[in-house]
Amino acid sequence: GYGLVQGSWVRLPNYHTSGMVSSGALCSTASDLVRWSHLLGTGRVMLPESYATMTTVARLSNDKLVPNSYALGVSVKKIAGQPAVSHGGSVIGFLSFLIYLPDQEIGVAVISNAFPFPSGGNSEFIAIAIAHAALNNL
Repeated sequence: GYGLVQGSWVRLPNYHTSGMVSSGALCSTASDLVRWSHLLGTGRVMLPESYATMTTVARLSNDKLVPNSYALGVSVKKIAGQPAVSHGGSVIGFLSFLIYLPDQEIGVAVISNAFPFPSGGNSEFIAIAIAHAALNNL
């Protein structure tokens, strides 16, 4: 991965993923992330009831919804009026964002080996723009 150091892009040192746990220990391709989101959303990885629970915005102890539409590990929002489940992550030198549109069974994954993302956008903005384009072309 690459990062900005004193205004210049440099290759960052490799980190052993075993010490990062969670997102930093996951290595994937964009196409595998899209496949994973599809398998998850169509009941091939977990029970549909479990997926429904995972994608329901969480509630606080005072019964108010958690800010930012956060559910159990994912954000649940609408893109062009359509339900969308998303998750993003970053680790030194890398940035990613995954969106799944369950009604259309469309997945979009954007990954980068640069963090922060180079000027001109970031993985979330690019993924949302692609999702919009996909929905407009149905």
